[in-house]
Amino acid sequence: MAGTGKSTVAHELRKHGYAAYDADAGFSYYVDKQTRQPVPHPKTPSLEWYAEHERIFDETVLEKLFKKHAEEPLLLASITANQSKYYPQFDKIFLLTADDETLAHRLKTRTTSDF
Repeated sequence: MAGTGKSTVAHELRKHGYAAYDADAGFSYYVDKQTRQPVPHPKTPSLEWYAEHERIFDETVLEKLFKKHAEEPLLLASITANQSKYYPQFDKIFLLTADDETLAHRLKTRTTSDF
């Protein structure tokens, strides 16, 4: 869910030396839900645009990450339509949540994402 702090957690973990990545930063892209073809993300997408498109992992990039970090913990901050395919690759999965008021505030005041 947007606004729960996934990107912030990944950033903080990287500062402490962990292999932590935010899927928004080059590890995923948007596709048309009907055609499954990649599409560019508009600068100011509408709700209608989001209804017709979804973010998915770039599977090639993700597989390279798994290989690169095979001998160390890999932390991935993500919300993608195909993420459940990769659940077996992880020892633990954490779901970040926040109350409605906190989410609304974060989404209204954020400067790093269009959500």
